[in-house]
Amino acid sequence: MLTLSAPSGSRLGDDLYSLYLAGVAWLVLPMYAAVVALVLPSDLASFNRVVDVGAALVLVAPLWFGYRGGPFLVNRAVVMHELGSPLHRRQVLLPRLARQAVAYAALMALAANALSAMGEPGSFGYSLAARNSFVAGLATFTAVAQTSIWLAVWKGRANGAGGLSVAVRWLLAAVNLGGTTLVGSVVLAGRSLGSPLGAGALGAAVLLAVATSLVAVEGVPVEHLWRRRASVALACE
Repeated sequence: MLTLSAPSGSRLGDDLYSLYLAGVAWLVLPMYAAVVALVLPSDLASFNRVVDVGAALVLVAPLWFGYRGGPFLVNRAVVMHELGSPLHRRQVLLPRLARQAVAYAALMALAANALSAMGEPGSFGYSLAARNSFVAGLATFTAVAQTSIWLAVWKGRANGAGGLSVAVRWLLAAVNLGGTTLVGSVVLAGRSLGSPLGAGALGAAVLLAVATSLVAVEGVPVEHLWRRRASVALACE
């Protein structure tokens, strides 16, 4: 059966256009958020700490969402024809994982930007918004990548057909728990994730997540993706 898919160039163009729209929204959204802050004032003069704590909590979420079956959203055609073909599983799943991670990161960056504008009137500045957007976006990107690793841990097979051994899967998980613990330690110590120390911790977490997800996608069971494709089809209807 012949299956049609968009050329990689057109996909890249769509992705870049989506990022362009997110950038425009990032510049405009604070104006509306400031109006909301006037209607629903907050006692918080700054949402920096809220964003930092939220980022630390986001990095714990992959344990649950991996068990629930995230993060891959693949349809029936992809499971049958791409994952069932001689293509390397990494070649099929990693681009989708990257798109989802960037999309969710952009959404959380926009949310952090809006929160920044809802602080004390007159305190907002785009430098502050950039700091909070950086923290929220990087933490979310890391969490999506980590979810693929926990999916392999909870649902993966221990042998054959691209499966990873139990030892390898838990080693990948332990590495990412180290990154999460590092970020959490910075937040618990009261240090800002926008500081050099906090940015270093976030950077280490995202590098560990990206590196280990390159291996973890080999342990994602196709049977699980086949069961999950039904919910994807319903969401698209």
